[in-house]
Amino acid sequence: MNDENIFEGIFDDLYQPSPEDERHFWSGEGFITFYVVQNIIKDDIFEIEIEDYDGCAGGAHETVGFDYLIKEMLGIDIADLKEGHTYTIEKLTVVWTRGDGWTIDDDVDYYFENLKDEIQWFRLLKQKLTNLWWQNIGWRFRK
Repeated sequence: MNDENIFEGIFDDLYQPSPEDERHFWSGEGFITFYVVQNIIKDDIFEIEIEDYDGCAGGAHETVGFDYLIKEMLGIDIADLKEGHTYTIEKLTVVWTRGDGWTIDDDVDYYFENLKDEIQWFRLLKQKLTNLWWQNIGWRFRK
């Protein structure tokens, strides 16, 4: 039996990003839209769902992750982010600093211009009721 792949070469050129796509993914101006599921500061619980992102947010997702980016790198005070709200980080940009490979490490800094808050009332009410049920009743079923 021959172990040769019959599909070899057919799919090589498909799904390959262009150089412009790569540049946009790593250093293009972008945005992140996320929904705050839970934000309980006293218990150190911060849970979000990423709804959409573009530009350098893709590179941030691969390198540091969205949670670390939002909580640590962008300087957003998570105490100000409310449960049940949808936020959009607009005009997200990145500055890459290449180290010398010996004494100076590579570095990356992310910046944004605006944090837009949006409320979808039905979704907010549903999330508040879900969180209320889970915090008072639901966690007992896990035991």
